Amino acid sequence: MKREHTAKLVAAALMGLLFAMYTHHYYDAWSHRGREAFLAYQGHRFDRDMLVPRHSIAGVVLYIVIVCVCIGVYELIAAGITKVLKHDLSNGTE
Repeated sequence: MKREHTAKLVAAALMGLLFAMYTHHYYDAWSHRGREAFLAYQGHRFDRDMLVPRHSIAGVVLYIVIVCVCIGVYELIAAGITKVLKHDLSNGTE
């Protein structure tokens, strides 16, 4: 497998692991706070965000920025891993 493909696979796995850890932390925090706190928070979110929806253009622009940042972080991680793999291979270790 090419180094670039390996690096991209490792970068995707690393980002997936970080997202899973974040999601677990989020669920764990709400689990400790309890059902009533979670439902109160969701009720507040509904009142704040759903009753008066934002403009669709603002949402589209926001999500385009978020996706670009995520792709940029992914590519930076993959480039770093590729550089490390090239450095290891140039030292004669495989």
